[in-house]
Amino acid sequence: MHDETPDISIVVPVYNTERFLPACLESIDIQGTGSFEVILVDDGSTDGSPEICDAYCNKRERAFVIHKDNEGLLAARRDGLREASGRYILSLDSDDALLEGCIKKVCDVIASTGADIISFDFTMGLMPIKPSLKVDICSGMHTGESFNAVKSLLCGCDFNSVWNKVIRRDLFASDEWYSKRVGLMHGEDLCQLLPVFDIAKSLFHIDEPLYYYRQHDANSTKQFKEDQITDWSFVSDELIRYASEWSSDSVKNANRGICRHYCDLDEVLWHCEVDKEVKRQFDKTIKSEYQRRISNCPDYIHGLVLSNCSIVSFAARHILSSFKCLRRLFL
Repeated sequence: MHDETPDISIVVPVYNTERFLPACLESIDIQGTGSFEVILVDDGSTDGSPEICDAYCNKRERAFVIHKDNEGLLAARRDGLREASGRYILSLDSDDALLEGCIKKVCDVIASTGADIISFDFTMGLMPIKPSLKVDICSGMHTGESFNAVKSLLCGCDFNSVWNKVIRRDLFASDEWYSKRVGLMHGEDLCQLLPVFDIAKSLFHIDEPLYYYRQHDANSTKQFKEDQITDWSFVSDELIRYASEWSSDSVKNANRGICRHYCDLDEVLWHCEVDKEVKRQFDKTIKSEYQRRISNCPDYIHGLVLSNCSIVSFAARHILSSFKCLRRLFL
């Protein structure tokens, strides 16, 4: 029996991932017997995932499973947090995996720095994909103005994954916060991180891939779903609210990230199989939201259009149809 409080609770929301779940759980086993516990949250799976969860927890100490009705990722994470006893939380998606040594390296950082948040690079397949390729974040400790700069980068929507961060448990929002956002299916990672970064004071970044992100058809960001627009509109408002309290740079990055995401949504919409009339209506809504946001970052738009092909495509369909909008972009 283990009576001491574990350093880390690994919370694994599970929904119909029987193809990938065994590899995910095996990646936890190779971490050894460090100071961590495992909490599996079966979110109403209809495949063989519940049985895989039960079998795993029956053979491992400090492993627990919650079986519940399907409510979505945020609710599953909330329920995992309720049961967690670790000082820190690592959110592991059940179709992904931890790389060998992840837990030990993170625990070493916790012991030596006591940072509120520990982030790390990740990999897709054999090639490491580092957040530092997208955002300017250095290895090591970030506090004060350096941490404020990290918060600004979060607002740009390039550093907004929950799964490559280990976070002090007491920084997470309350049950009430989660209950009000149950059903949010898109942008939930960013939405969950905003109140965390609002309270946190420090972040330590490990410049090494410790997480394997598996991209496949079921989790592809190139799929369009009807609630993406309304969800992203809600998350965008949340983002602006927090950014406005942080800094002017945070607001600028937030508006840039929001505009870029609407352009990406439009690109996905026009390349997916959706009824033409439905596509036209969604396209109109995206255009309206984009134009509402674009006026907030005029200094950024010209360079963004020149450097991003999806935005060029978006402009060709929408903005170039209006000479007034064209002048706003380039003059």
